[in-house]
Amino acid sequence: MAGQLVSPEAQAGDGFGASLAASGDCSPGILAVGAPTAGAPATRAGMDAPLFNPKMGDHWSSSVPPAGAGGPGAVAVYRCSLPTDATEMGKETPTLTSYLQPPPRPADEGTATEAGRFGHCVSVSGRGDWLAVGAPLLTRNGRASCGAVFVYGNTGAGVFQLDKEIVSDYSLDNDRFGWSCSVDELRGVANYSAVLVCGCLPSTKRDVGRGGGFIQIYQRHEEDKAWHLIHTNDPEGNGALFGFSVSVSGDSIAVGDPADSFEFKKNQVSLPTHTHT
Repeated sequence: MAGQLVSPEAQAGDGFGASLAASGDCSPGILAVGAPTAGAPATRAGMDAPLFNPKMGDHWSSSVPPAGAGGPGAVAVYRCSLPTDATEMGKETPTLTSYLQPPPRPADEGTATEAGRFGHCVSVSGRGDWLAVGAPLLTRNGRASCGAVFVYGNTGAGVFQLDKEIVSDYSLDNDRFGWSCSVDELRGVANYSAVLVCGCLPSTKRDVGRGGGFIQIYQRHEEDKAWHLIHTNDPEGNGALFGFSVSVSGDSIAVGDPADSFEFKKNQVSLPTHTHT
């Protein structure tokens, strides 16, 4: 093991490390770590003192996450330099470059402190230009736990800024859109620079013909700097947990369905009580 990272908030119970993602085609690399139950830094005591102390080999560094609005859930982003030779192995020092939390919302759509599990899943594109963060328990458009996915762009040196919050009109109450997400750059596709795939943990009370999970595929159009919904894939009841996990690499997409049965009615239960039959 090269070393260990600890939570930037140094707060017990923040779930730091519940999700991980790293870029593979850029140097320095980008590492994102989700903490889906982290609280708002502004409410923490002692924020004037260094709280971030990752020990990597023989090196220590400290940095304080910025105080500001946010709710339960956070993502810490690190810039990771590769060793120059074998003697430096195990002494890499990740630098905290971004500490992200969901922006505040109107009271009728969930507040900044809503327990939306921001950081439940994270994905970094291959070149490190994009970061996607799932928050599957957020309330949006009056639909409880319909979920959302936040897409951030790398402005340079691992500093990420919000590019788009994506809320699916297809996601109903308790569909938990953003349970899974994956983002990557698009290569050789005119006018489009990136692709995003979002999955869900679907409600057990969906309308007839819309039972089971679904995924949605988005692409970022460079002319209008917007994310466009390209396709919705819903097996229409033939996949109880379709979209539970997703992965995209360029123009290849993989989708997981751990229910392992296409007889939806036999598996129409929530995840905590699901057993394979």
